[in-house]
Amino acid sequence: MSCFCAFPTELTQRSAARMNFRVTPPRVPLQMKLALAAGMAIDAERADFRINAGLETLQLPSVALGSKLFSLAASLNIAGGAFTLDDLPKLEVQMRQTAHSFNSAIWPKLSFLTRINPMPVINLALIARLALQLKALKIDPMNPTGMAPPPAIPAHVMAFRLSPPKLAAVKLAIGLPPLFKLAEKMNIPLGDPVGPSALSNRLGLLAGLTPPKLVVAWPQALKLAMVLEALAKIKEAFGPDAMTPGGQTRIAAMLKTWMRLALPVPMPALALSEKLALLPKLEDVKAGTALASHPALAAMAGFTPPKLAIVPFLNVMVALRAAMGLKLEVPTSDCLICSGLGAAPAPA
Repeated sequence: MSCFCAFPTELTQRSAARMNFRVTPPRVPLQMKLALAAGMAIDAERADFRINAGLETLQLPSVALGSKLFSLAASLNIAGGAFTLDDLPKLEVQMRQTAHSFNSAIWPKLSFLTRINPMPVINLALIARLALQLKALKIDPMNPTGMAPPPAIPAHVMAFRLSPPKLAAVKLAIGLPPLFKLAEKMNIPLGDPVGPSALSNRLGLLAGLTPPKLVVAWPQALKLAMVLEALAKIKEAFGPDAMTPGGQTRIAAMLKTWMRLALPVPMPALALSEKLALLPKLEDVKAGTALASHPALAAMAGFTPPKLAIVPFLNVMVALRAAMGLKLEVPTSDCLICSGLGAAPAPA
C-alpha cells in the first residue's frame, strides 16, 4: 500500500505560496463547449456509431443485476489497487496505518488548502479539462481565433444512435467485468456453484469492519483531494504558472477571446456531446457481453450487497493518493513501515 509518510508536503506548501487563490470564479464559456461538441458530433469514429453497429453481432446480457452491486464492485476494484481486500487482518492494519499517516503527515501540513474557497479552483479545472479535450481535437484553446470554422452539422448527424434498451444493455455489459475482476481479486471463482454465495460471505465479512478515525470528517479529507486534483489538472492544461497572477491574466485573456467568438454550432450538438462523453469504448462493451452468458449471473440475479462502512474511507484515501500522484513535484512511494512489513502497526 502506498502511504503518505514520504510525501514531501513542504514542496506543495512552497508551490502554494506562489499561487493566487483569490481569483474570480471563472465562467465556463459556452463557446468552448460548442467547439468540443462540434468535433465530437462529426467524428467518424463516434462511440454511439461503433457500439450500435457492434451490438448487432453481440449477445446482450439479459440478467437483472442491481446497480448497487456494480457500483460497489467498481469502487472496491479501485481500492483493491492500494489495499489488500482478500486478507482482512492485513486490510485492517493497512487502514490503520494509512489513517495514522494521513493524520500525522498530511493533514497538519496541507489542511490550509481546505480553508480556501474551492469553487474558483474547481471551475478553472473544468475549463482545463475542456482545454485538454480541445487540444486532442487539434484546437489550440489559447488561440481559438486561429481554428477553422466548424462545419455545418446536419440534423440527422446529431441523433443519438443508441435506443434506450440498447443503452441499458451497454450499462449492464460494462458493469460485468468489474464484478468478475473483484471476485478474482478476492480469490472467489464465480464460475463454481458456490461462487455467488462465497462472494456474499466475503462482502459480509468486509461489512463487519469499522474504518479508522481521521482527525477530520470525510468531506474535509475529500475536499483536500479535490483541490489537489484540480490544481494538477490546471497545471497540465495551462502550465506550472497557471495559478500565479501572470498565469491567471493569460487564462482570463483566453476566456474573453472564447466568449467573443460566434460559433455556428446548433445547441442539440451540445446535448449529443454530453451523451457521447458518458459512453464506454466498444472494446469494453465486448468484454462485458462476453460474460453475459456466464452461469454465475443467473445465481446472482436480485443479489443486494451489504453496506460497507469502510468504503467511504477507502474511496477518500485512494482519491487523495491519486491526487497527490498528479500534483506537481509530489510523488508517492511505498513505505515498508506502512505496508506492515517493517514495523508494528501504527496506532489507530
